[in-house]
Amino acid sequence: MLRAGKLRDLITLLVFVPSTDPRWGNVPGWVSFAQAWANVIPLPGTSAGAESFDSQGVQSETAYTVTMRWRPDLDSTCRIQYRNQTLEIVSAVDPDGRQRELVIQARAYEEVE
Repeated sequence: MLRAGKLRDLITLLVFVPSTDPRWGNVPGWVSFAQAWANVIPLPGTSAGAESFDSQGVQSETAYTVTMRWRPDLDSTCRIQYRNQTLEIVSAVDPDGRQRELVIQARAYEEVE
């Protein structure tokens, strides 16, 4: 059972919504659709981040586990705004199948100069 006292981090849930700008045409954008209380924990061994190199340069990745009350409208196409970071959802699982809580695996990327 999920206890309310453990949910001490306020997060904002984001969904991708393409919008149309009369001058530029379709403009992609992320829009907040809800706020929720959650427990956000950086995964052990990733607090310093793992660096990777791709065509856009070096990126630092930090993995998180986010636990929150169950919602039917949250999946891997959404993102989470936590403090000043945007977390990309890797998976969202209902651990006991009773629609009480969601355990989310997410990751944050930062560009390294």
